[in-house]
This record gives sequence, C-alpha cells and structure tokens, in this order.
Amino acid sequence: MICQRVCIVALSALLFFTWGCTSMKTISSDEFSNLNERMTIQITTMDGAQLIVKEPRIQDSTLVGIMDGERIAEIDLSDIETIKKKKLNYLKTSVAGAVGIAGVMVLISTLRTSESIPVVVVDPPASSGTSTSPPPCTGGG
Repeated sequence: MICQRVCIVALSALLFFTWGCTSMKTISSDEFSNLNERMTIQITTMDGAQLIVKEPRIQDSTLVGIMDGERIAEIDLSDIETIKKKKLNYLKTSVAGAVGIAGVMVLISTLRTSESIPVVVVDPPASSGTSTSPPPCTGGG
C-alpha cells in the first residue's frame, strides 16, 4: 500500500516537473523574421487580445500561421504589441532534474525498506535432563 502511494506521488511529481522546464520569452521586433515554422507563439495584439499561433511565418508585413488547429491567421505586424515564444529555462530544468533524481532515490529507498526480510528462528539445543525456561527473545519478530 505504501509502495503504491509513493509511486503515485513520484509519477505525479515527474509529470509536474516536465511542464516546468520552459518559460515564455518576449521576442523583439528585430527577431520577427527569425520565427521558426515549427514553433508555437503567443501574440498580444494592440487591443489586448491574446492569440496562440502555430507554424508562424512573416510574409511581407503580415504574420501568417495556424490558429484553432486549422484556421489560417493573418495579422498585420502593426497590430501586434508583443510576441512570446517558449524557451528552455535552464534553471527550472536543472532544479526539476535534481528534484527528480532525489525523488527516484527516495522511491528506491522506500521500496527496498518495505520488502519483508525473512527472519530465521533457531531452536536452542536440548538440555541434558534439566528443565530450564526458554532463552529470552532477542528480536526478529
């Protein structure tokens, strides 16, 4: 029972830490031309709307990409306030890795100590005709 709980906690923590390795980075207008068609970006327009655009590219003075899975979005660059892209965060990744390794070590330690260790009980040798009380218990039980 304890092993199941530890495993559930460890897997939940692992799932949580995999989400924490990236952060959103604002792209300057000079970097707009370097947008990669394989990325997903978050756009904030001048009127405050936030849009998620996949496979972005710049055509003339327009950002073109896919929104809502299939709809082609065309947004004039002058209507865009900020563009953010996901970027690997080395600090978060390092901390997540260290915590993940520590969690695995705790999990292994817990699993090892929860296994039952067999106890061998040895009967004392029979005495020669004199009746004595059995020896005191020395643990293992």
